Amino acid sequence: MVGKVLLVEGADDRDFFQAVLAYSKLQDVNIEPKTPRQVNVSIGGDGVGNLLKALPLQLGKLKEADGIERLGIVIDADHATNDPSCNFGFSIRRKQVAEILASQGWVPTPTHATKGEFFRHPDGLPNVGLWVMPDHGADGMLEDFVAPLITPDQQRLFQHAQATVGSLPVTLFNPKLHTAKAQIATWRAWQKIPGGSLGKALQNKALDLTLSPASEFIRWLKTTFS
Repeated sequence: MVGKVLLVEGADDRDFFQAVLAYSKLQDVNIEPKTPRQVNVSIGGDGVGNLLKALPLQLGKLKEADGIERLGIVIDADHATNDPSCNFGFSIRRKQVAEILASQGWVPTPTHATKGEFFRHPDGLPNVGLWVMPDHGADGMLEDFVAPLITPDQQRLFQHAQATVGSLPVTLFNPKLHTAKAQIATWRAWQKIPGGSLGKALQNKALDLTLSPASEFIRWLKTTFS
């Protein structure tokens, strides 16, 4: 029995969600995929492409008698843009996952108990949980989820990181897509150990998981893996 699986985009995500699972006392959940990132621009880039390729395989394991018993999916919404190669956002990203689930029989289950979403199977197979970052409704990514969790004693530092990114003499990254990522990376670079991971920031109490949207996300995690 493989047990419970949380499917995420990449290595940085695995580190952070491992810390969130430990905080939530859900340490029996395995984080996948463990394979290297694979570039697939047609479905949204390296980390997202890796997840979407891995999802049908994980759904197949839910159908096996000795396969996995619970599955949760966390994926970035990203943003709507004028570039067809990276024009996503919450609605499109959710649709990508929902279509893969529907192809193997899972359909949405209406619920008002928590944010996030759950899909059921008519054959009685385990439900599948879906959370689209940052809050299962807005466009954005993991860094947009993390920014509101920064603790009060770190806020001045983060505000300075935001101002620094906003006043760069040259902006090489796409500001529509990656401003939040640049802000969080800059803030991480100024920690006691520069450039530490988001998981380490959580362990060092620079992030507060009692704040929204983390509190809703943890409720979704517990519902998914209970």
